[in-house]
Amino acid sequence: MEVSTPTRKDHTFDLYSPVYHHDSGVCLDFWYHMYGAHIGELIVFSVDENKQNPALIWSLQGSYAAFIVEIDV
Repeated sequence: MEVSTPTRKDHTFDLYSPVYHHDSGVCLDFWYHMYGAHIGELIVFSVDENKQNPALIWSLQGSYAAFIVEIDV
């Protein structure tokens, strides 16, 4: 998702994957770039099959690095 200016304040984006159970050994692997004066927050939640009961898995807030970073959670 590209969120460079112009964008609106409190802009959110939800991305859902197929259901994976925690004991399956599956992880989430993605790349992100969070650099600049008005960077918000990137949050990864785990939810149940009904998209309920969010549990925080990982988060990062603010300007982080001037390059693209890969993360596995």
